[in-house]
Amino acid sequence: MKISLKQKKLTNGKSSLFLEFYNGYRIDKNGVKKHLRKFEYLKQYIFDDPKNIEEKRKNKEIYELAEKILSIRKSEFYQGKYKLKDNKKGNILLFDFYKTLQEERYESKGG
Repeated sequence: MKISLKQKKLTNGKSSLFLEFYNGYRIDKNGVKKHLRKFEYLKQYIFDDPKNIEEKRKNKEIYELAEKILSIRKSEFYQGKYKLKDNKKGNILLFDFYKTLQEERYESKGG
């Protein structure tokens, strides 16, 4: 799968940013190639021709935000594809781990 950031020009002089998830293609029964795509619209709009510094700054901020969203989506895809786990979330302190084991030992019926 390929994930990319794209933009579409609107009639109001702005462009809409969106993510395209391209998952290859298939050939239908008539021999026509159908591309398998999904889209995520970010609802972020940039100026096509920024007229002042403020519009340029706003465009830059929006592009940076869109790039961050793109990197998050890519990392989510790779974590799911390769079954990567975040080991830092499962870390607990040794003392806390010992306490839980101790409580389980006292609650169990020893044999």
